[in-house]
Amino acid sequence: MRRIEEAAKPAISKLMLCHEFILDTMNQRLVAAFLCLVSMRLEGSGEMQAIPQSDRDKLRQEFEPGPSWWIAITNYRDQEPHDYWFGYGGMQIVDSSQPKAIKAENCHTQVCTVLAGKMCAHMFSSSVWNGFHGYEGAALTQIWPPANFDIDTGFMPYIDNKGLPWLHEAVARDGGRSA
Repeated sequence: MRRIEEAAKPAISKLMLCHEFILDTMNQRLVAAFLCLVSMRLEGSGEMQAIPQSDRDKLRQEFEPGPSWWIAITNYRDQEPHDYWFGYGGMQIVDSSQPKAIKAENCHTQVCTVLAGKMCAHMFSSSVWNGFHGYEGAALTQIWPPANFDIDTGFMPYIDNKGLPWLHEAVARDGGRSA
């Protein structure tokens, strides 16, 4: 895992300091792997274990998030800035045809939002919600799954303190439909 951290460090440092640069596709992959690792580590501190072992194995063996991951970044600005902030939540998504056996062991979906310096990252993974494509109306820049284009970080949108919890709670609040 240290190799993931070391490889992503130059791009992560620039993002945290809000330096304008071109985040090429290789660095997007490195940052996505690093953010996946961060999300997995945050999950390890709680009871809700949503990330399957197969995703952990893929990260360890191939140095990339699994196919059920969606990762986006944005810049952060506010009048009263934080140095860091995070929210992590494991959950079980059910529909009306399923029994409502909501227990920690049935958790299969996670959302993690992390603020570090001037970078906000939002990670989503689910073993039951296939094809998650982000949120309507949310100003985020997707880096995973890879889109095969370079990102000029000077043109990335930004989020403020009001937007952090709103973004983090979007899936739990309304399934991402109107976020």
